Amino acid sequence: MTSISGKVIKHLGRGKRLSYPTANLDAKIELPEGIYLGLVKNITGGKLPPLFLRKLLPHAKLFKNTGLPALIFIGKAETFDETKTLVEVHILDFSQEIYGCELEVEIIKKIRDNQKFETKEALIDQMKDDELQAREFFKI
Repeated sequence: MTSISGKVIKHLGRGKRLSYPTANLDAKIELPEGIYLGLVKNITGGKLPPLFLRKLLPHAKLFKNTGLPALIFIGKAETFDETKTLVEVHILDFSQEIYGCELEVEIIKKIRDNQKFETKEALIDQMKDDELQAREFFKI
């Protein structure tokens, strides 16, 4: 398995507007572009919200033993004609602001290739399918 580590940085905030907030990592990666399933193994540093641990508590056992389930996008956001390769992590059922934190993510498996969608709505429909696939895989 492959691990990715990097600092969470601000990007365009598009994931949040699409109802799939992501932690954008400042990380170099050699994996092929696509959507991956993974586990967030560690979140450290930055300015974590004061209630972070209490809000994380429902996942505490999962987080300490394995990690927080996540979808990871690696590639260029072709639907929006971007040319920069991104590493974006959508942690399932997680909504904390973690800018400035260091994230460690373990990649488990690729579920599909990167692709360009004709509309934002078509992309959102595919993201919903990706989420369902992740929830089935992680049994959540």
